[in-house]
Amino acid sequence: MSQTSDISTSPSNPLHGDAGHGGDHHVHDPHVAHHFDSMGQQVDAGKLGMWVFLATEILMFGGLFCAYAVYRGNHPEVFAYAHHYLDTSLGALNTVILIASSLTMAWAVRCSQLGKQRALLICLVLTLLGGFGFLCVKTIEYNHKAHTGKWIGSANMYHPKYVADKRDEKGKLKAPQEKNEANDAKGSGEAPVGGGVTTPAASTDGPDRSAIAAPAAGPAGVSASILDEDHAKAAHAAGHTMTYEDLPKAEQERVHIFFQIYYLMTGLHSFHVILGMFLIFWLVVRAAKPGDRKWIVPLFPAAMGLFLVYVGIVTHSTGVMISGVVIAGLLGLYALWRVRGGAGESDQAGDFGPTYFAPVDIVGLYWHLVDLIWIFLFPLLYLIH
Repeated sequence: MSQTSDISTSPSNPLHGDAGHGGDHHVHDPHVAHHFDSMGQQVDAGKLGMWVFLATEILMFGGLFCAYAVYRGNHPEVFAYAHHYLDTSLGALNTVILIASSLTMAWAVRCSQLGKQRALLICLVLTLLGGFGFLCVKTIEYNHKAHTGKWIGSANMYHPKYVADKRDEKGKLKAPQEKNEANDAKGSGEAPVGGGVTTPAASTDGPDRSAIAAPAAGPAGVSASILDEDHAKAAHAAGHTMTYEDLPKAEQERVHIFFQIYYLMTGLHSFHVILGMFLIFWLVVRAAKPGDRKWIVPLFPAAMGLFLVYVGIVTHSTGVMISGVVIAGLLGLYALWRVRGGAGESDQAGDFGPTYFAPVDIVGLYWHLVDLIWIFLFPLLYLIH
């Protein structure tokens, strides 16, 4: 064998982990794919791939944010009126949940770097619970809107093709009756009625105009409230307590656009949360001891089954509830059967440690992006004023 060949296959060569080829014993780091020369090269390639993927995600959501900006810029009074139907308290709760899950995910990355296996598992499980918490709150929000006529497409009471009994004899959309009850509006997070200063609706004889008054012009640096306090208060109140009758005629037919944007953006974000939860569970399985994985594997699908039970209870859907019970029950029995099979290699550590933690780091990048997108969605949809 030539000198060059001896050097390239030597165990001391940092670019190769092979002791030899052919009939020799093959020594290779099990965590390094064969098409990479070293762990460092594999980590760099993995992170580069994840950053490219995250860039495409930003482009996709960026298009939705642009659509939001265009519609809100062209129809500000529609957004000022419709956003009152969103429950700010539930949106804030989801924000806290996702921020906390980002903390536990970052902590999980640090624990994997330090080789703290138990702390790593705890942090990953807490992050998973944060994802479930977010989905549970979203279920409550979606269910309330579905039962009050603020659902998707023509199921929205403001949609031009909504059921006929919601329109008068002239085909004009009736004002939502539930807004006439102050207590119901307060309890459901809907817009309050009465007691506020409103701007009269535009005349139907002329062109439709925005119902939100333009700010008073004044010298630079001088507050409008100093120059015209009454006008500033009236404009502020018009944006906060706007009623359906205050909207120009043409804008009354466009209220449903706000809800379509809301469901598109939050629904797509929720799908990314679910995808991130699957990735985190994959980390949980790999971080556990090999002997414990056979009963851990069915836990996440069983948890998803229990979540379906929860969705069925909230939405009063018997079919969804039964499906959840069947899924959770079958997978729970499967887990018990696998545990009865024996302990296995329970003394062997999990896959992640100080020398190999790249998957935890890369999945963490994805989860942080999911949380960051919600940080933008919450104020844009829930805190318009």
